[in-house]
Amino acid sequence: MSANGHPGIAERLAGMFVELGAEETEAVPLHLLSQHPIIQDCLHMIFVTVLRLHRWIRWNRF
Repeated sequence: MSANGHPGIAERLAGMFVELGAEETEAVPLHLLSQHPIIQDCLHMIFVTVLRLHRWIRWNRF
């Protein structure tokens, strides 16, 4: 995700880390990060894309 292409995305992501209890430069454990709705949406989009790609490859073998 590029912060350049989406106005306000950097602030939203920074806010997400603060919501999860992190300082500005502090890392957030993956098990906490994966519970945030924004990250869950991203993971879902990735899963759906990979699943569609897998199905396309399976049905379009040469």
